[in-house]
Amino acid sequence: MNQDFEVAVSRALQELEWSVEDGSAICSKIYFVATGPKMAFAYLMDFGDAEDSVLLTGVYYSEGRNILEPCPVSIPKDATEAQIRGLVALFASRVDARVADSYAGRLMRKRKPT
Repeated sequence: MNQDFEVAVSRALQELEWSVEDGSAICSKIYFVATGPKMAFAYLMDFGDAEDSVLLTGVYYSEGRNILEPCPVSIPKDATEAQIRGLVALFASRVDARVADSYAGRLMRKRKPT
């Protein structure tokens, strides 16, 4: 995976209200849930030249476990920028749905007036 690929993924996440990170996580997003603001992190996992894609995965702890385990998206290393944006949008929508369906997310929805 080259730096341009990582930048393209980060840029696509930024367009979806994620913030760029300097550490091992490439981006983060704050979610406001019943227990207060909590952060989700996005990571790119590259398994080397033997693989033709990288894995965009995330971490968000709720009730003692990472609820984003079922959310990874495989992005081909030769993907176009449009393909990257589409796959990143799929990842982000999965993360949003999982956080909204977490216990604290459901409690937050109950608190909001309809």
